[in-house]
Amino acid sequence: MLIGLSHAMVKFKSFCFLCLCAMITSTFSASLICFRQRPGGTILYPTTFKECYEIQKFLLRRDKPHAPLTFSRKPGIGYKVPDYWTVGNCALIIDMHSDDEEDTMSFADIAVETGAVNAGCVARPPHFGGTFPVGPKKVMNVTLIGSARSQLGLLRGRPTIGNISIS
Repeated sequence: MLIGLSHAMVKFKSFCFLCLCAMITSTFSASLICFRQRPGGTILYPTTFKECYEIQKFLLRRDKPHAPLTFSRKPGIGYKVPDYWTVGNCALIIDMHSDDEEDTMSFADIAVETGAVNAGCVARPPHFGGTFPVGPKKVMNVTLIGSARSQLGLLRGRPTIGNISIS
């Protein structure tokens, strides 16, 4: 019983830490953009805080999540973007602003900024998600967006972390 309780407390503390980081980040940044449905625009799908939070936790469970990596679209330079992960109907997309940019950060940094989008745009109505610049140079965005699997072509055929089949 005591072991189960201590495990639950550790999970709760990590959840609170990520939520606190997300709220602090989103409170002090004017760069957070939340998506809104526009008449005649692209159809947006709502998602949930819980599903998007699972992606945050996955980023922190990566091998060496605090190790700095260079992110770029350029071939042969660090971690290749764009990349994406899905859980349920939540998709996280990371991508640079342009082909010639690169920035260095860790997946833990990305998880914290993903939390800012989750707290600021997914937890609040209309729950469509949003986007936020990350890294020291702010030339890469994290984007959380609700997805209808059959209609979001970008994610078609990609294994999901929600089903524990990870690529």
